[in-house]
Amino acid sequence: MDKKYNPSKTEKRWYDYWHRKNYFRANNRSKKKPFVMIMPPPNLTGELHLGHALQHTITDILIRAKRMQGFDTLWLPGVDHAGIQMQGTMEKKLQKEESKTHEDLGRKEFLKYIWKWARIYEKKILEQSKALGESADWSRKTFTLDPGPCKAVQEEFIRLYRDKLIYRGRYIVHWCPKCNTAITDLELEYKEQKGKLYYIDYPLNEDQKITVATTRPETMLGDTAVAVHPDDKRYKDLVGEKVTLPLVNRKIPIVTDQVVDPKFGTGAVKVTPAHDLTDYEIGERHNLEKPLVINRDGKMINVPEKYNGLSVNQARQIVINDLQKQGYLKKTEEIKHSVAFCERCKSIIEPQISKQWFVKMKGLSKPAITAIKKGDVKFLPERYGKQALLWLSNIHDWCISRQLVWGHPMPVYYCKEKKCPPIVSAKKPKKCPKCGGSKIKQETDVLDTWFSSGLWPLSALGWPDRKSADLKKYYPSDLMITAPGILYLWICRMIILGIKFGKRAPFKTVFIHGTLRDEQGRKMSKSLNNGVDPLLMIQKYSADSLRFALARMAYPGRDIAMSKQAMEDAIKAGRNFTTKVHNASKFVIHNTKPAQKPKKPSSHPSDQWILSRLHYTIKKVSDSLETYQVARAARRLYRFFWNELCDWYLEIAKQRIYNQQKSKRYKSGRSSNSVTKKESKKVNFVLRTVLKDSLRMLHPFIPFITEEVYQKLEKTDLIVSPWPEFQKEYRNLKVEKEFNRIQEAVTRIRTEKRKVKLNLPEEQKKIVEFLTKNIEL
Repeated sequence: MDKKYNPSKTEKRWYDYWHRKNYFRANNRSKKKPFVMIMPPPNLTGELHLGHALQHTITDILIRAKRMQGFDTLWLPGVDHAGIQMQGTMEKKLQKEESKTHEDLGRKEFLKYIWKWARIYEKKILEQSKALGESADWSRKTFTLDPGPCKAVQEEFIRLYRDKLIYRGRYIVHWCPKCNTAITDLELEYKEQKGKLYYIDYPLNEDQKITVATTRPETMLGDTAVAVHPDDKRYKDLVGEKVTLPLVNRKIPIVTDQVVDPKFGTGAVKVTPAHDLTDYEIGERHNLEKPLVINRDGKMINVPEKYNGLSVNQARQIVINDLQKQGYLKKTEEIKHSVAFCERCKSIIEPQISKQWFVKMKGLSKPAITAIKKGDVKFLPERYGKQALLWLSNIHDWCISRQLVWGHPMPVYYCKEKKCPPIVSAKKPKKCPKCGGSKIKQETDVLDTWFSSGLWPLSALGWPDRKSADLKKYYPSDLMITAPGILYLWICRMIILGIKFGKRAPFKTVFIHGTLRDEQGRKMSKSLNNGVDPLLMIQKYSADSLRFALARMAYPGRDIAMSKQAMEDAIKAGRNFTTKVHNASKFVIHNTKPAQKPKKPSSHPSDQWILSRLHYTIKKVSDSLETYQVARAARRLYRFFWNELCDWYLEIAKQRIYNQQKSKRYKSGRSSNSVTKKESKKVNFVLRTVLKDSLRMLHPFIPFITEEVYQKLEKTDLIVSPWPEFQKEYRNLKVEKEFNRIQEAVTRIRTEKRKVKLNLPEEQKKIVEFLTKNIEL
């Protein structure tokens, strides 16, 4: 073995070797029991960040362990087209490089431009994943816009439409004026902001008025009512009366509604049904008009000329000035309130009424609720199962249309000759089935990214092809590992759609890992520059070092909060551990020879102790991995290898081996400290056995260094070697107790030695050092 381990030379070599020998590939014809995990497809534009590294490390540890345990393992990889994010990235790139917009290129050319970069980004993501050592089945890698998933998504839409679960209508939606598309409430990000509460007088007549409070005075131009709570006695006599809308001079009614909070502002609120979700519901209950006053670009429309075409912020200031001049602005208060932002581009959301496609979710969610309650889908930690049930029980209809170019085209066509109903079809019809017209146009909206990824566990395995061997053997999967942020966006929707189209929940267990945060509790991200780059850490320390550091933190649902420096220190500690593995292995390989199992087990207490601790560790690590407790398994392995094997047993074994080597150098016979030939074989056997089983257990966590060492120890491939078996007969609690007493005694001697050395002259320190080194246990 090399004097020093060099990961930069070995990691790529071993990864290419495993890949070349097809060790990552599942075999749907195998009679082995399957163990399946499906990779949450990373976004096309994304780079491997620390969250990905944590998630993929946990998954790879479990899939490697199951492979060694004899399962037909499938870790199914993929990449998501990331509709809004990818299109936004490409628009910025196009503007920066060519000073053009996607409108300048046209829909067709812009799609070509995106596809060119999509392939480049996809290749980059796969290279990053391989650098981490991910043993995914790359032969089955799927992209959400590949032909198979496209066909599946079309089938999904058509079946839901035929079951009358998809409809089109004008409803209020969350609209992002920058991304220029509708988004769901799950794609919003709420932030506390400083703002103002404006108190505006709405006159009933010359002597009477009602004061409303609002944070958005510009939307008053689209007001169609003032609402108060039905039990608010202050306004009892005014209900049913009409007020004059300032600046517009339009008469609007005063109505009552239970949703109004009497304690907010004056207890009277303006109602703008086209631009507020709560106001929309009030408008529906009271049959109010819903005029649009803000367009999709965030500009004012259908308003008096002086405000027309202004941005929302420009209009707000002019409206406030006009209200003040005309005596309608009563007062202004400084407040803090929650503002909705687009999660992707961070723009403020402008709710507005829009014609969109929706999925009815109430009925679809009931089987998912039943599956979670029955335990068909388990959550780690359990609290996430309760959160999922709460969301599913209060679910709203899902807006699935997006006003984008990039994404799954909707299988919807319209007859241009007459106002016929939409035609839902996988292929473009030649004629309108209603009127026979031949002028047919496809819907320009694309489907929400989550609509396609919600079907991922089925579509990635070949659904709706009933003959798919992969689908028959590998659906449902055993485990889904994911972040908490997409519990509702993705996990719950996969359960809903998996049961609808696959007749069963798509996975048996959901492992929710924690979020990586800095010392202030903020999520680690590139934009905040508060996290570490995993690829840089791999180059600097090794993939094994990064993996082991993350594995020791990977408790289900537990957030990991530390500074950049602390995170790098943890990775350094991982590097120190891999160095320990290399050095200990080098000693064993250089100083022992392969030995058969002795007929009689060793009577040496240190041999009996380490074998007992080895099998205790095998049991604990195996049990931890069986219940997906990766961090617990990693920490147990660390304690065993570093503290028990290296710090204690290896030091004792060294003395026995060195004494045997010394005895061979004396022609007159063995020294008084030498060991017999039989004893030498026994220590050889124990050392190599313990190292071999340790490497097997460590392989899923640090695959590269363990494969490098194991090949020299056993001359065979570790990645497919059998997992070590727990053997109860090796457990010896009596020896462990006796050895613990020895450990305590030696620890006390070492402690006292340090104390004594501090107060001794230099010559006496040397004597103490000599005596300590020659103490035999």
